[in-house]
Amino acid sequence: MKSSINRFQSVIIPVMILFLASVLISGCEQSASVDPELAAQTAREILSDGIKTGPESTRKMIVKLTSSMEVDEALPLLDIAINDRQSKIVETAIKRLIFFHDPSSKDIIRDELGTGFDSELIDTLIELGADDIEENIEKGMRSLTPLDRAEAVEMYGKYKGSGAEEKLRIYLDDNEAIVRIKAKTALARLGDESVLGDIAELLESDGIIARAGAVKLIDEFDLKEYRDNLLEFARNDKTLVSSEALRILYEWDDDEARELLKEKLVNTEKFVMYDLLEMIEKKHDLKMIDSLKKLMSSASPLERYASARLIVSLDYSNNRDALEFLLSGMESEVPGVREQVIISLANLPDVPEVRRALEETGLKDEHPKVLEATISTLGKIGDMSTINILAPFLKDDELQIRATAAVAVLNIISREKSE
Repeated sequence: MKSSINRFQSVIIPVMILFLASVLISGCEQSASVDPELAAQTAREILSDGIKTGPESTRKMIVKLTSSMEVDEALPLLDIAINDRQSKIVETAIKRLIFFHDPSSKDIIRDELGTGFDSELIDTLIELGADDIEENIEKGMRSLTPLDRAEAVEMYGKYKGSGAEEKLRIYLDDNEAIVRIKAKTALARLGDESVLGDIAELLESDGIIARAGAVKLIDEFDLKEYRDNLLEFARNDKTLVSSEALRILYEWDDDEARELLKEKLVNTEKFVMYDLLEMIEKKHDLKMIDSLKKLMSSASPLERYASARLIVSLDYSNNRDALEFLLSGMESEVPGVREQVIISLANLPDVPEVRRALEETGLKDEHPKVLEATISTLGKIGDMSTINILAPFLKDDELQIRATAAVAVLNIISREKSE
């Protein structure tokens, strides 16, 4: 009997030791830190291979993803994309290069401009210090299209500086109000603010272009003597000039404008609502928190969560209830609501509960768009430890998930290196 027990022990004990060892090794592998450089290399390979050899849908997707990347990581991908066989991909890649305004892209953008007039390309080239685009600008100044002519006039002032004054004065008598306004803008930037003397006349114009242009002049040159005119627009104008006038007054810390903004928060069109919220966030106005709490009872779930997110952004420590409500949006039955809530959380990088919720809830979401949004947001607010959590998604079966995770990993590494 004793020998049988000994034989049993001689067999089972080694097996148990092997089993425990395998569990410990497995546990160590799961908790081991991922080498950031190796993760970055893997991420770059995923994106580079996709943009070079992937199908058209993949190449489009990666070019789109570059808009959320750091410039140093995005440029090598865009350098490949601008030679793509699909013209739409090339066009999008050029727009991304314009967005980054990187000096290394100047020659590429200049070649794209050629001999034509394109205000977006020219404006970028002016900022990048191009010195061979005068003919392109003058082509726009001769255009029969008022908007092209107006944009060209404004850019001519930027490009030529004081040497532009003589030619700019010709356009003060242009038939189109938008052109006259841009000429005034350009000349005033060069130091001649006497051209702003007829703003009152422009404000009384029946044309929305003239009124909007006058309001922009008031904003740029801080002409507070037109405060009452702006307040009238903010209260009674039925166009987007109203929102612009309100924004200017609010930035001036005008008390009547703040009260008007409070009224509009609970009684305005949805497409204007987010502009109002942006005003409050930019000003970081704690005086608006009570009004934002009222908005949390809106019939629209997106408005409720947007106002909660803004409250948390303004005063996180004193509004834990708003944070709890916001995070509850990650469990909404509507995938679109979950996705938008998670996207908005990227604006809350200093709230620990947010990252924890993303890791514990968002990354387990079965809806692809919600999972992508979670990975992307973690790329914006995570730190080096987040790479351990994102690394498995670099091996996901779905390319969209792999590519999104690749961008997130590279964003974290770039941000950590710059800090």
